[in-house]
Amino acid sequence: MKGRAGFLALGLAILLGGAGLTFTLYHNQTVMIDESYNDQAVSLVRGDRLELTLPGNPSTGYSWSYVEVPDEKVLKPEKQWIGEGSGLVGSPQDYHWEYLAAGAGETCIKLKYSRSWETRPPARAFSVHVKVASRGERLRGLLNLHPPAEN
Repeated sequence: MKGRAGFLALGLAILLGGAGLTFTLYHNQTVMIDESYNDQAVSLVRGDRLELTLPGNPSTGYSWSYVEVPDEKVLKPEKQWIGEGSGLVGSPQDYHWEYLAAGAGETCIKLKYSRSWETRPPARAFSVHVKVASRGERLRGLLNLHPPAEN
């Protein structure tokens, strides 16, 4: 009887530990990307944050602006700011954007680095494809589970 109770306690502990696994398997994260991600794809899970940093120099009249605004149902812009730089006049400063992965789907962030008054092509461009998965999709992928095939 004593051995059986130990076995039952061990089984219960494993079962409860496994149930707790679903709560600790994935925590929201902040994914940081820069110009090296140009023309690449990024995968997020709903609730994650994406921080994009691109170099620039506002003292030259150039600035980053959207060519295509991301779908806010998928990727919601939260903050945008220009970093402080070195403090020297004319020094480069990084441009920053922060987004929240709001819902499952796919969207793009497309930006151009140009002077607003010029009609020539932009000096630089940046584009990244973003796929946001639901937590259920990510969990199925991590556990290698697939929905049953339809007959």
